[in-house]
Amino acid sequence: IARPYIGATEAHGNRIGNDPRMRQIFEADGLAPGGQTDGYPWCCAFVSMCVQRLIAQSPYSSAVTPPRTASVSNFRTRWAPAQNCLIFPPTDRQHYPHKGDIVVFTFSHIGIVDVARQDSVTTIEGNTNEEGSREGTTVRQKNRVFPIIRCFIRLPLAASYDFANRMCVA
Repeated sequence: IARPYIGATEAHGNRIGNDPRMRQIFEADGLAPGGQTDGYPWCCAFVSMCVQRLIAQSPYSSAVTPPRTASVSNFRTRWAPAQNCLIFPPTDRQHYPHKGDIVVFTFSHIGIVDVARQDSVTTIEGNTNEEGSREGTTVRQKNRVFPIIRCFIRLPLAASYDFANRMCVA
């Protein structure tokens, strides 16, 4: 879901600009009806949009209420617990990040795990740049190490989840 948005670029100042993918991102949080933005950071709007689309197309997530927030803090402390998401730190020895998990950073930024390794993850993040800032202009893939990660969030899993192969099975 996130991959087709890699390269989506805002007009400077957290404005939609001419990229139609940016309109989809900004409208996902409900704060910008009709695409009128007020210049707020949009990393969480990007994650909210991806989760909304996953819920809409997956029979495994039908019990989850789609997020509609642009706030990383609200996503982590309100929405995720209310949906019974698994929230775990990178130091957890029982749980490990999987592709599709949400990653929350220590610097008020959020993204989606694309590739998980033992001590780092490759993510897809909105509102970032080449240096990895939370005040960038683009959706990008980033390599991130665990010391800058606050936690991972995993949507509730269906009973048919295969933990050994890290995938849902019918």
